[in-house]
Amino acid sequence: MPAVVRDRTPAETTTMKRLLWEAKLTTRKHPRKPSRALIGTLPACRSQAGKPGALAAHSRAVQSGRNPVTILQHWLIKARVPGLIFLPFLEPAMPEFNAYVICTSPRSGSTLLCKMLAATGVSGNPGSYFHRPSISDWLGHFNLAEDLSAPEIQTLARIFQAAIEKGSRGTGLFGLRLQRHSFDFFMQKLAVLHPEGATDLERLETAFGRTLFIHLTRQDKVDQAVSYVKAEQTGLWHRAPDGTELERLAPAREPDYNSQQILASYKTFKAYDLDWRTWFESQGIEPLCLTYDALSSDPLGTLRKCLHRLGVDPEAANGVTPGVAKLADETSRNWADRFRLEQGIA
Repeated sequence: MPAVVRDRTPAETTTMKRLLWEAKLTTRKHPRKPSRALIGTLPACRSQAGKPGALAAHSRAVQSGRNPVTILQHWLIKARVPGLIFLPFLEPAMPEFNAYVICTSPRSGSTLLCKMLAATGVSGNPGSYFHRPSISDWLGHFNLAEDLSAPEIQTLARIFQAAIEKGSRGTGLFGLRLQRHSFDFFMQKLAVLHPEGATDLERLETAFGRTLFIHLTRQDKVDQAVSYVKAEQTGLWHRAPDGTELERLAPAREPDYNSQQILASYKTFKAYDLDWRTWFESQGIEPLCLTYDALSSDPLGTLRKCLHRLGVDPEAANGVTPGVAKLADETSRNWADRFRLEQGIA
């Protein structure tokens, strides 16, 4: 598509780029009523251009049901708006979602990914809002009072509303991290909240809108198991790059090699990966697949990959600083080597 570059100035280009992007974000917030996206944006564009046509374009968006961002682009080009340059990352072909779910297991790098996504300011605030298989725990997490007289479906509606508000943080994009150990309970309660859905995927998208599924896995299950056992023993789960402790769940103590604990975790994590893959296949889902190795070696590259797939400007990754450091040390490596030798794992 040709670009219109008439009397373009940096200020005009920046303004039009912002208006187009705001329209895109607002459209994501109102997928069933896309005309809302242009209520404020198109008049602003008309003001910038000094030409008629914005309200007509808005009317066409309402009547046709087409993506108003697409119509906005076409109108701006047709009207020869000063300062307009066509932005490839706003192409309608790029996928858009209302939500994303990071499907993972412990010690796979999901805390790092969640923090980076939240730090962009445009991709929600992903978190483990349903981490424990307990409605009481969910209520406590959101500081919601428990009403024993209320029907379960009403209680669940309050919880899910609170989760969506916290996980969106005003961006119009909801982020959620789901661990496999509590997944079955979560889906059982989602079926109570949305019994009209015939499949897990239908119920999830009834609750959250169009959803991207991200499968984050750690391919080296020995290293993952060692990391998990060591974190449980020492009590330290996450640390910042400057050495500050981010998450400690137990008093500090020295780690002690335990092959049975490592073996149990190794088997559990292999089963979790299989369970996720089986579920994706059963629901006809093609997830965005990420690995711990790729995330740890190129965190910002992985972040941009996620943003691009979500339909969010990958430039939002600029300036984001990875805030979680690796905990693996010489002890971790010695444990992994010893365990592989004992179990005959290459």
